[in-house]
Amino acid sequence: MNESSGGSILPAQDTTALSFAAAASIANAVPTARFCGFNVSTQGGRVTKRPMSLTGPGVGADTPQEYLCDTEDVLAHEPPPSNATYWGVVLQKHPYITQIDGQDHAFVILDLDTKNSTAPRDIRIAKLLELARDMDLLTERSHSMKGGHIMFLSPADEAAPKRIKLGNSQEIEIFGLANSAGKSVMLTGDKLKGEVKPIQSLIELLHKAGITDDVIFPPEPAPAIQPVTTHATEYTPRPMDDMDKAQQALSYISIAKGDYETWIDMGMALQHGFGAAGYQLWVQWSSTQPEFKGEEDCKAHWKSFKPNGATSLGTLFHLAKQNGYTPPTLKTERKSAIEDFNSFIQKSAPAIDLSDPLEINQPFISQSTPDQTPSIWQEVDLDLNTLHPIDYLIDNFLAHSLMVVAGQPGVGKTTAMLSLAMVIAGFTLKDCSLSTEAPRRVIYVTEDVSQVQLSLFSYARHHHLDPQRIREMIHVVEARRSEMPDILLLTQNILKHTTTHEGHTLRPYLILDTASATFDIEDENNNSEVAIYMEGIKQTLYTKLNTPIAIVTHTAKSLSTSDDSATARGASAWTGNATLTATLFIDQEQRFMTLVKKRYQPLITELRFSTHVNNEVTISKYGKLQDVVCITVTPTESSKTDRQQNAEESKQEKQSQRAMDKADEACSYVQSVLNSHPEGVIIRRGSTASRTIPSDWKTCHQLHWDDVFEHVPGSSRGDVKRAVGSAVFSRFAPDAPASGWVKLG
Repeated sequence: MNESSGGSILPAQDTTALSFAAAASIANAVPTARFCGFNVSTQGGRVTKRPMSLTGPGVGADTPQEYLCDTEDVLAHEPPPSNATYWGVVLQKHPYITQIDGQDHAFVILDLDTKNSTAPRDIRIAKLLELARDMDLLTERSHSMKGGHIMFLSPADEAAPKRIKLGNSQEIEIFGLANSAGKSVMLTGDKLKGEVKPIQSLIELLHKAGITDDVIFPPEPAPAIQPVTTHATEYTPRPMDDMDKAQQALSYISIAKGDYETWIDMGMALQHGFGAAGYQLWVQWSSTQPEFKGEEDCKAHWKSFKPNGATSLGTLFHLAKQNGYTPPTLKTERKSAIEDFNSFIQKSAPAIDLSDPLEINQPFISQSTPDQTPSIWQEVDLDLNTLHPIDYLIDNFLAHSLMVVAGQPGVGKTTAMLSLAMVIAGFTLKDCSLSTEAPRRVIYVTEDVSQVQLSLFSYARHHHLDPQRIREMIHVVEARRSEMPDILLLTQNILKHTTTHEGHTLRPYLILDTASATFDIEDENNNSEVAIYMEGIKQTLYTKLNTPIAIVTHTAKSLSTSDDSATARGASAWTGNATLTATLFIDQEQRFMTLVKKRYQPLITELRFSTHVNNEVTISKYGKLQDVVCITVTPTESSKTDRQQNAEESKQEKQSQRAMDKADEACSYVQSVLNSHPEGVIIRRGSTASRTIPSDWKTCHQLHWDDVFEHVPGSSRGDVKRAVGSAVFSRFAPDAPASGWVKLG
């Protein structure tokens, strides 16, 4: 392979064979592993590695399993997906777990990255490679030939960071554990040695290489205090991390007098799991035990601990379970997060305008006084003398709602939703009659920040809008797969961008694009798993904070892009918990959005999105001119009746155009016949005309209609046939009678 393909000194077929050997080693040891392909290119000295699924470029956390290769595909010696040059292992979905002696082990890859460093290889990386080879762990040299991969099975419950920075632009990335960064790792097979084997402890392996806890778990800098432009109390829920869980589990463990061994085991487990950060937790717990001798005793023993590989956090949790401890589940963590949120809402109540008739999700808090017992099921005081208006975000179309928008991959969900966001934020788009009575800010959570940024640039440039005003009204957040408590942290963003309009509170419009990029859901067909997110968001951000929300997701791949009633792919909880659902689809090469499930009766139920493509020129970072395609979308009112009428008009227009094209072809053929017969050309017109040729024209060439139809395929059918006849006579014999023999010319 030449340098333009990545700089390898091996021919392509050898590169693929070496990569296959690495993939096969993993496939033999990790039955649940999934694989992709990789292509490598070099441009301007920069190497690009592109993962390939069975359907083409790109592999992400939401790539369906059927688009990836399993271990059987690899071991059958199938070529890499999409005929890629290298194999890769996909570590973006969830850990690959293998049970060894009753303990869960995850498949882990250490990526030793030194390619950006000009310093000699860090001695700790060299030691780590030496240890791996001594233990016969699977190792390979990386594509840059400056780093490497170490692959093994490690206890799944170990706490480890995503990245360990060693200085001099050298670092170790850890992939495969539950909290690791998601990535597909390209396998080179270069200098491949060893096997995928279990180890006793990842942290212990790092310690043996001389990487200390202060490097593995560096202290986090104190967070900067940010000014908050809201009267509401800050809400900072967070998921229950391993330290929280360990503290909770320790509360179930008590030491009997003389049980010195359990005390030491708990200390070693905390040191093993958290390093120096576990010391205070051990002291705190020790102080509650009957034979506590003070912190100095703890400090002396802490310093003397030597990792034995057998005592880890698993030891602590196992003992706690024996004493009645139940580890938290996704559902219990969701409940805890929502309870925290409820407490926050109680404190924030003064900042919420409960008198606003448009705050439709009242009440936020109990209306009882402190000396009254609040009712569990609060009755609503109905006002039947006033007609309450629909709280529209886009006049006559989109109301305040918890909305789920579904569409096929590639249908253009992001550009469509951005156009609606522009209208909701109060911008006037060219050729768009949609508007909003009360402009509000938009928080757009996206998996593709660069696409959103380019689209907003395009609106500013080609719709003549103020870029600074767009920045004030549209706030972009990069999506990350998160558990429920982290999702609720969006409360901070919502409060920050809450505004008022004519005395009414306006929460920003929150768009989550897409669900698969935002919700950490393992199985989108699992109703209980999906419901954790949908119910949690509905109870908190939507109901209690009164925030309008749109969740963008996919429809089933088996459905057509033209299905105007398709719903979100997977569990019914997607739509069951939504108050509004919409479908994005394509009809007659045009893109539409129709409202499907709704709790109000809008005047507009469907929109058409017109796409406008403009080219801009910029300068690349290498100083060359570069063409950039800028796309904007204009939403306009539509309906199913309009679509059907347009489809019929389009059909008739196509038929008319086809008849005209065939008529032109027929006239061209007749002209060629005239050119070949200077003696003249005659043709019979009308079914009642005499079959006898007039005596004056017997020397002329007789043209038969069958000759015309034979030379112009498709011209003998129905309206096309009539169009051909009319065109021939109109051009070559405009004054000819309606029936009889006609001389053309």
